[in-house]
Amino acid sequence: MINLNKLLYFFTFSFPLALLLGRFTTDLIVSLSSLLIILIFLKYRNYREFFDIYLIIFFIFSLYMIVRSLFSIDPILSLEASLFYFRFGLFFLAVLFSIKFYKDWIKMFFYSFLLAYLLIIIICFVEIFFKFNLTIYLFTGYNAEVQNAVYSNKRITGIFGTDIMLGSFISRTMPIFVASLILFYENYKSKYLHYVAILFIPILFFLNLLSFERSAIIYFLIFIIVFCLFNQKFKKISFLLLFLLLIIFTSSLFLIKSFFNRLITTTLSQGNFIEKTIFSIPDIYIAYFNTAYNIFLENIFFGVGTKIYRLECKNHITLLDSCNTHPHNYYMQILAELGLIGFIPITLLFLVIIYKVTKHIYSVIIRNHYLISDYKLCLFISCIIGLFPFLPTGSFYNNYTSAILFLTFAILAHSSKNYYKKQE
Repeated sequence: MINLNKLLYFFTFSFPLALLLGRFTTDLIVSLSSLLIILIFLKYRNYREFFDIYLIIFFIFSLYMIVRSLFSIDPILSLEASLFYFRFGLFFLAVLFSIKFYKDWIKMFFYSFLLAYLLIIIICFVEIFFKFNLTIYLFTGYNAEVQNAVYSNKRITGIFGTDIMLGSFISRTMPIFVASLILFYENYKSKYLHYVAILFIPILFFLNLLSFERSAIIYFLIFIIVFCLFNQKFKKISFLLLFLLLIIFTSSLFLIKSFFNRLITTTLSQGNFIEKTIFSIPDIYIAYFNTAYNIFLENIFFGVGTKIYRLECKNHITLLDSCNTHPHNYYMQILAELGLIGFIPITLLFLVIIYKVTKHIYSVIIRNHYLISDYKLCLFISCIIGLFPFLPTGSFYNNYTSAILFLTFAILAHSSKNYYKKQE
């Protein structure tokens, strides 16, 4: 007979490896974990301690999305995003349950990250030195010559093959990896393994640069700068790491022409830097935002329903063709599709996290007092990256990025619950 608890334990601690296999596998693991946690709760009937006000608000938010979809102009299309969105709340519970009842969860989770990153490094370096993507070859049979002719892409994609998501994966998972490294260090004193793990960070940063994903590069820099400057226990290694990453970044700008063109030249030309200001963003994104804002003005409180931007934008076509599947910004998408009722809780959540991190930074600078532990600081920064409002993003309902975000929430919630118990 299958042990549901151990199966759930396996699904959750091996989640970093599932992320490597792409969106479908990620959503499959999230869905299976959600189903398992329901069965486990029904079996033991002991679930009250896992629910708090934030999770209840999330399930109310999910119900609101479904109701809004039912009253949209295309309920079937809209329900594709909203009907099972609650699965992320169940996945949150699944991770929380696994951490609580399996003391080696963080150890196995850390090992999964190490293996995932090792696979990324090996496949990426094969691609760099031999101009040959191993993943594409396994799925298509294309050799190096055919790959260069068919794809002709200067970006490094590594294990993700034709999907341009290497940088996104690295930048979004790195704070969680460092948090697991810190927890592993505190519980298992294996210095050799820690040095290997730390060595991964500059290598992965270099691969992140070669992915040419500008948002991912900014996210990585946000994390590494904030953590290195404001952690408590790892000052020496942090400043050494920060200095090393600075050398890698500046060297890449000067030595890799395609990287310089992508990060600097393309950015300035898209933002019309000469004519406008340094804060300019590409005109096409401005068009998307304006369209989303106009849709919002027509449906201020409730929006038009999940995934309906792609239909409503046809009524707001501009010279730049401002119609797309989504407006490439979480907050503009929520305003347009879920209105103020959907926008307010997400915004408040982001502001609460920003407040906690800002208060910590202020306390460190002014009083040399650390309010947040190092591993929780990593997780808070991960949440900021997951909800960051000032860069172009994918769809708010993307199962891949949502799974990473709710994984972070679960680990953070567990640490907070333990903290409050100690205080009491």
